[in-house]
Amino acid sequence: MTRKTKLIGLLVAFALLWAATTAADRLNPENQTVEAPPLLALDTASITSLTWTYGGETLTFTRSDGVWTYPEDEAFPLDESGITAMTDALSQLTAQKTIDQPQDLDQYGLEDPVCSIEVTLTDSTTRLAIGDESSLDGLRYLSTGSDMVYLVDSELLDAFSRELYDLIQYEDIPAMTDVQSFTVETAGNSLTLTTQETEGGDAWIYRDRDSDTSTTLDTSLTDDLVETVTRMYWSSCVNYRADQIALELYGLDTPAATVTVAYTETTEEGQVEGTFHLELGAVNGEYCYARLAGSSMVYQVKASILETLTTTTIEDLLPTGE
Repeated sequence: MTRKTKLIGLLVAFALLWAATTAADRLNPENQTVEAPPLLALDTASITSLTWTYGGETLTFTRSDGVWTYPEDEAFPLDESGITAMTDALSQLTAQKTIDQPQDLDQYGLEDPVCSIEVTLTDSTTRLAIGDESSLDGLRYLSTGSDMVYLVDSELLDAFSRELYDLIQYEDIPAMTDVQSFTVETAGNSLTLTTQETEGGDAWIYRDRDSDTSTTLDTSLTDDLVETVTRMYWSSCVNYRADQIALELYGLDTPAATVTVAYTETTEEGQVEGTFHLELGAVNGEYCYARLAGSSMVYQVKASILETLTTTTIEDLLPTGE
């Protein structure tokens, strides 16, 4: 075979490869893309209503005089930061790519969207549908009802993948930086620990009510016990309007443990004295139910907190060797 014949063969092979690659690109909808201009730019101050469907749940929140509320229950304790994340995601929505005149929306997951959004402004309504994740850097297919499909950043879905209880404003657990007394009451026992100034600094003291004697406790062991509550956090909220029947189900009508902490909290206004009342109820797997005394909001916290509080005795807190 001559050099010329080899060259012609290579050119033919290259042409066939180029044609096959081009045909494959045309058949792949993700490759039928061109750079797109900004897709959506909403004036967030003009948004009066947000409705979205995610995970089978449809939620609507409305805004009046700058305040967002949940129309189905205006007493719902809303954490507006979640709504702000949604409106921010809509304020400057940019399409990374666009697919012109798609033939079948189902191949993009847009016939049955992962999330549907309806945004109402004072003078218009915008509807969006978020579909499947593409193979292009985690982008999501999106439809605005036009004859185009867009690829947008997955942050849009992240902002709207919220259910009702994801938007609850939890009650604060104060920063109990300086604890003066710590009391745990259970069905068969009551344990009260107090701090007392000594030459070596504050010490934990237990006073036996029957004998009126005081016992100095191990500082580190007692601190560990107290910190199970003072460093506690709510794992989740399970009910924001628990009635008496619900409290019975959560074991909070007759708590397994009640904790009272007298503390001083350092704030911008200075030091503020306060009392923290916590009730712990039934165990649910690795969690147990809890609430602030008298509150209708019920949370889950680690069940290990209840176990520690109900099993620790004064003997466990004595200095080593006593």
